[in-house]
Amino acid sequence: MSIRNILMIISLVAGMVTEPFMMFSIMRSRPPIGWTSLALISVGSAVAIFIVLGFQGLIGNQQKLHLWLNYFALIAIYFFGVGLVAFILGLIKLSIQPHSVFFIMVASGLALGLYMTKLTC
Repeated sequence: MSIRNILMIISLVAGMVTEPFMMFSIMRSRPPIGWTSLALISVGSAVAIFIVLGFQGLIGNQQKLHLWLNYFALIAIYFFGVGLVAFILGLIKLSIQPHSVFFIMVASGLALGLYMTKLTC
């Protein structure tokens, strides 16, 4: 097993373990997160990561770009772990709320932005 795979597993498990601490702040956010906000959050994450990492590709710094792609991939995996546990707990409680899928939307936006960056740079 490669170091990259080990880091991905650690990131996923860390996200799953820290879910209660992450959900506390999301549930109490003001203004509260609504269903309509989730699409904007996902698209905003994708665009933001594409712009930030796109500048590394524009200036031709491929080594740093590769490093940041891997770093943000681990962050996306972490957020997916948090979101997975939150979504499963929402299913168990029969109460899927916007905060239950917030981190999955952030993770999917980051993954989309990373994919777009990797395709274009």
